[in-house]
Amino acid sequence: MAIMATELYGWPWTKAAIATRMRRARLSNEGSLPRHDYTVPWTVHNEHSHDETVIQLRALGRRLRGLPLTPRTEKRLDAWLQRLDLRNQVVHYSPVDGWKYVDRDTVPEHYLHPDPRVPILPPEAKHLELAKRRAEAVKADTVKSSRRLAALQDVEESQRAG
Repeated sequence: MAIMATELYGWPWTKAAIATRMRRARLSNEGSLPRHDYTVPWTVHNEHSHDETVIQLRALGRRLRGLPLTPRTEKRLDAWLQRLDLRNQVVHYSPVDGWKYVDRDTVPEHYLHPDPRVPILPPEAKHLELAKRRAEAVKADTVKSSRRLAALQDVEESQRAG
């Protein structure tokens, strides 16, 4: 195959290069590179790629695929999942802010990952943070408006009484 690729493309191809291309294209199951699309569906920036959160999500992906984990990794993953469960949180990723933990109760159910074993807020919910900020702004405006209304009512009452 390396000879055919060399003849076809005009530059030398090694067996290793072809095997790597086949694994990346998922045309080969042998020694396939680990993919974590199920538990890490985001394109993670380099500065966030070695954070503890993504390491645990990758370990969770290996566990869900039935791949072996070291006893230390198992213990750390169990503790991390238990901590998320106790705090009732899910993981969210933003290329700007990095990894964040979000309270599960503030997230509409349809935004959560379909597999309850995966504690993430998928990238489709990236607008959730913006919606949350807008809701907080509307709430703040409502509070200001109600204070203004109360003040006007007080003025009107004092004018009627006076």
